[in-house]
Amino acid sequence: AMSGTSMAAPYVAGASVIIRQAMEFVGMTNITQDMIFNHMMANADTLKGWQWLCALSARTCPACLGQHGQVFPVDEPGPLDHVNGRCTAVPVTKSMRELGFDVDDPADALPDAKAWFDAQPEQVQADMMGAERLRRLKSGDLAWDDLAVRRENPDWRASFVVRPLGA
Repeated sequence: AMSGTSMAAPYVAGASVIIRQAMEFVGMTNITQDMIFNHMMANADTLKGWQWLCALSARTCPACLGQHGQVFPVDEPGPLDHVNGRCTAVPVTKSMRELGFDVDDPADALPDAKAWFDAQPEQVQADMMGAERLRRLKSGDLAWDDLAVRRENPDWRASFVVRPLGA
């Protein structure tokens, strides 16, 4: 097991670097999330959407773990992670066949957040989730998909945060 390490780090870094390098190659600098979103919108005809990608590390919060791997429509801005969030959006292209090529798509290389979490030592899991949230996850009283909740913030923007245990 890769205790507390980031299995997704090369994938996150690679995806972010590729997008940024492509934009820099055509003369864009100071690349922001808005620029990446606008770039995806300009190429929406080749995309199914975008996928939420978090760093799989002991520092990742439950909300981001719960959102990792989810696919959103290409015209939905994101990821709406919390303050100091480290998540990124990765474009998801249409299948090769949808794009007109008679070729099979490669297997998905995105690491599964729940499988990664389950492989962590109990203490790392408890440190990340807290004792009660971890107990509820293990007992089935709390579903993986229920770790995050969208919270509206009129002073900033909507964001996904850790769902309170009482909610």
